[in-house]
Amino acid sequence: MWPAGRSLPTSGIAYVGSIETVIKTLDPKQKPHSLPPEVQALRNQLSERDRKIQHLEHDFEKTRSRHDQEEKLIISAWYNMGMALHQKVVGDRTGSPGQAQSFLAQQRQSTQARRGLTARFQPR
Repeated sequence: MWPAGRSLPTSGIAYVGSIETVIKTLDPKQKPHSLPPEVQALRNQLSERDRKIQHLEHDFEKTRSRHDQEEKLIISAWYNMGMALHQKVVGDRTGSPGQAQSFLAQQRQSTQARRGLTARFQPR
């Protein structure tokens, strides 16, 4: 900082000393008891308000998480109900005799019917 072999001038040392005293008087961490009671009361109110805000933010996050979970459960329940109804309708359609649902199912039925007829008419 200073050229080699030279030290801080005495006026600079006095200046640094005065800066240190100003910092010590302004630094609230060094002397918390030297604050006026009004300032200390305001600081206490601020810290209490900060704690309340943190508590409310934490509660909000928990509530949001719970809401998201409930929403997912409701969506899942509606999906499961819809799938169950769909399977029931499909089961009712395929369960009635003589009505095939798709082309492939119709081909299977006609093939099975032909095989059944040819097996009955063949001599044993």
